[in-house]
Formats: sequence, C-alpha cells, structure tokens
Amino acid sequence: GRYIADASHAGEKLLFAWHVGCQSETFEAALLEIEATQGLNQRCQGSKTYHLMVSFRPEDEPLLSKENIIHIEKAIAEALGFSDHQRVCGVHKNTNNLHMHIAYNMIHPERFTKHEPFRDFFGCQKYAGRWKTDTTW
Repeated sequence: GRYIADASHAGEKLLFAWHVGCQSETFEAALLEIEATQGLNQRCQGSKTYHLMVSFRPEDEPLLSKENIIHIEKAIAEALGFSDHQRVCGVHKNTNNLHMHIAYNMIHPERFTKHEPFRDFFGCQKYAGRWKTDTTW
C-alpha cells in the first residue's frame, strides 16, 4: 500500500491515489486501518493482500479521466468479489504505459473472513476493454 502512494523512487510519477472502504480520512491512516483489520483474522495462512496492476494502452490515455479510472477500479473490485473490501489504489506514470496499482484487503472488514477470488483471470477478463463502450457510467 505504501508503494502505491510513494512517488519518491527514481522515475516514479504518481498521478493520484485514493482509498475505498475505510473510515479514515487520510491515505496513511487508511493503511493502518487495513492492517488492523487484517490483524483481526489470525486463522488464515499466507498473504492477506491481493495486489493487482492494470496497465492501459498509450492510445487510451487521453480517454482516461480520474472518474473513468475510479469507475474501472470499482468494476474490477465487483468482478473479483472485493466490492465490500477495503483497498488502496494509485495511478502511476513511470513506464510507457499509464497503469493503476490496487491493493485489496482480502479480509472482509465486518466478517473478518478471507476472500480469495476463484479463477480471478476470468473475472478481470470479463471487464477488460469494455470500459470504453460501457454507457452505464
């Protein structure tokens, strides 16, 4: 989560970052809240964070407003079953392609159960490329 909002590395350029599902106002406080939520599940093994990077084609960049990118992240969260989960997101431009990092808290913030997306590739593929023609937003 800290990497997502950190643009201090050589060549890094953070365009914007946000968090969802946290009561905290600031990004740093949201990270602490997510860590506390993860700490409430002592049963699960392995990582409690699901990291995803979404890369956009250079020709799509002029179409990608902040609102569009936030909508894309919301649709991905829904497709993967993370719509009720805490997450931190950031858009970077340090490569040839604009890209978004998303770190989903796999621990549900109310039930404290771990959600692992089954066949996550298919969930992401279901939405890939549709964002330009989706008129529901």
